[in-house]
Amino acid sequence: MPKTSTETRQYHLRLLRGIILLFATYVTYTEVTPTGVVCGQMGIHCQGTVTLYADAVEQFKERNNRLPLSLDQLVPYDLPVQHLCHGDYLGCRPETKFHIADTLKAILKDPVPPQRPDYNIVHLTNGTVTYQILCNRDHPERVGLRGDSGQFFVFDQPESVHIGHISTSEKSGIELASQ
Repeated sequence: MPKTSTETRQYHLRLLRGIILLFATYVTYTEVTPTGVVCGQMGIHCQGTVTLYADAVEQFKERNNRLPLSLDQLVPYDLPVQHLCHGDYLGCRPETKFHIADTLKAILKDPVPPQRPDYNIVHLTNGTVTYQILCNRDHPERVGLRGDSGQFFVFDQPESVHIGHISTSEKSGIELASQ
C-alpha cells in the first residue's frame, strides 16, 4: 500500500491504466468474436423514395391519362416537394456488442450524397408503355420499380435494367390507352 501522496497518485494511475487496458481488451474481444449475424434491409430508404415517386406517377397518370415526361412534372400536384434518397445498403454483417467496425466504416468512407431517383419511360416488347424508377445513388444493391408490375427489383448497374429507353423527343406524344 502506498505511503506518500506521490506513491498514492502513482498507484491510482497504475490502477486506472489497468482498468482502461482491461476494458480495451474486452471491447477488442467482443469485436473480433461476433455473437451472430445481422442483416440490414436492402435499400430501405431508397425503396421508400422510389415508392413515393411511383405513387405520384400513378396519380399523374390517373389525372392526365399519360405518364409524366419527367419527375419535375409531379411537383406540386402529385408530390409536394422533390424527395432525395438518403438510403444505403447495410447488407449482412457480424453482430457485435459495440458496433465499432460499422461506426468506423461509416466515418471513414466517402459519404454518398443524396440523389433524386432516375425516371425512364419504356416501351415493352408487347407494345405497352410503362416506366421505371431507379435509385440513382452510387451504392450496391440499388432498388428500382417497374410501373407495369409494381414490383421492386435490385440492381448494381443502371445500364443493366434499361429496357427500351425512349428519348426525350419521342416521349412528348405518348398517350396511354384507357384501361
